[in-house]
Amino acid sequence: MVTGPRIQVLFVDDEPGMLQAIQDYLSIVHSIRVDICNSGAEALTREDLFSFDCLIIDYEMPDIDGIVLLKEIRQMNTEIPIIIFTGKGYEDVAIEAINAGADFYIKKGGNPDELFTELAHYIRKGVRRYRAEQELVEKERRYRAVVEDMTEFVCRMDPDGLILFVNSVFAGNLQKPFETGNGVTFYSLYPEYEKEIADAIFLCDPDNPSTQIELPFREKQGKTAWHQWVIRVIFDDRFDIQEIQAVGRNISRQKELDRQETILKELGLSLATCSTLESALSFSLSAALGIGRFETGAVYLRDPDSEELSLLLDKGPYRAALSRVFEDFSRNDDGFILNTGEAVYMSMSDLNRYESRFTALAFIPIHRYNEITGWFALASENLIEVPVDIRNPLEGVVSQISNVISRIEAEEALRDALLESEERYMQLSETSPDAIAILSGNSVVYLNHAANSLFEVESPDAFFRQPFHDFLDTDLQNWFSGILRSKSGEKSPRAGEGFLKTKSGRQIYGELLTVPITHSGEEATLLLIRDKTSQRMQEQALIESERRFREMADLLPEPLFE
Repeated sequence: MVTGPRIQVLFVDDEPGMLQAIQDYLSIVHSIRVDICNSGAEALTREDLFSFDCLIIDYEMPDIDGIVLLKEIRQMNTEIPIIIFTGKGYEDVAIEAINAGADFYIKKGGNPDELFTELAHYIRKGVRRYRAEQELVEKERRYRAVVEDMTEFVCRMDPDGLILFVNSVFAGNLQKPFETGNGVTFYSLYPEYEKEIADAIFLCDPDNPSTQIELPFREKQGKTAWHQWVIRVIFDDRFDIQEIQAVGRNISRQKELDRQETILKELGLSLATCSTLESALSFSLSAALGIGRFETGAVYLRDPDSEELSLLLDKGPYRAALSRVFEDFSRNDDGFILNTGEAVYMSMSDLNRYESRFTALAFIPIHRYNEITGWFALASENLIEVPVDIRNPLEGVVSQISNVISRIEAEEALRDALLESEERYMQLSETSPDAIAILSGNSVVYLNHAANSLFEVESPDAFFRQPFHDFLDTDLQNWFSGILRSKSGEKSPRAGEGFLKTKSGRQIYGELLTVPITHSGEEATLLLIRDKTSQRMQEQALIESERRFREMADLLPEPLFE
């Protein structure tokens, strides 16, 4: 049975009686609409010739022979069903008609009901096939229109991985001119990962027909791009692979962000536990080299007395060469570049006029108290330039140095104060940029100036009347209570982070360090508080940006299948 619109056929015959009889019978009995045409020449001039679902052509006509007409039509359209209808013997015409492109051949004569029923049967059979093919063509057209507008790269392949179709984005990302039938296989795009691809496809079955795989692709420039593919295997009724479809996207940027994030997290943990400036700078230099993929790096600090820059530490195979380059920039006419206070990035074209083995350089200033206290110098023999997308992370690494120096100096000052005298560390605490408090149990007995500002109190007296516990959130309250419950012999410096409240109720995020001390002859707790609200907000913004990015990635279109 043929579904869809009513079947329309064109009957070309020079016998009016036959035309009328078939038209009436097919229309009344089989609901097939029949248009009639009295000659082959008239049929060829009809503009709507190929709007019909089927053509019936008489073999013998005075103007144009049926076979000639058949060949003329087939030159214009190879798909439309054509039935040859003739009174000549079957053997005389059948082979000639089929070779010329006829779909069916029917011999006139015999019982009219049987003849017309057979004709209707062949019409329906031919139209069913024709419409199915047209529907496939239309689906293919719509499919191609959709995938051409996709930002993902799409391909279809046979069970052996031979590529049958790609969209333009695929060709652009894979950097090859693809044409159907050119013999390129999906496996050949990733020659070192053929087994991984084959294994991923092998694990698919009708119940779990899709899989995801990430593959590195070697680009023409020698760079490695990461492609993420969603591969869907289409099975036939016998559970054999009929076709494989794959939708991919370039995830190199996300891979790079993940790599940088890992380096920055490890750096944060290292900086939180280091106790010397040298170790902090060493961790930071290693992180900068890793983020930028530089081979060689160095850290220079300015002597506060002589104002001269001196090398504190360096890493990498070409440290002497980098030292010469940095000295040249510091002493010759280009020295003014390092006086601007801005990061300087130099590419291969910039370095052509210098006698240097390096092809890319980065000079990033260390700022503290609005002054340049040193420089990070990073160099590469392989990079053509310092990529724009890693410059902010590099500057972010260096920007943490000032905070680390302040923390280390504050901790050193506190240690010195504890070793000297209560009066001495009181004096030092008043000049510390970090908030310092001394607590007896849960009561505050001393606040330095920075602590007054942090908690927004005009006078320490107002702060003393309220338990310190009230200025902490629940997590910090539990943390601080645990410290207070510790026995004298078990007390040791403790570090924590969390939210605090100022006198006005404003919430801040701080890093806390407690040290057991003796104050006025009694046990007390020295508390160092560093305001990390701005850093916390930046971290939360980064996390939110990452979450939105991943949500957007999850919303990307799935492959389309009919």
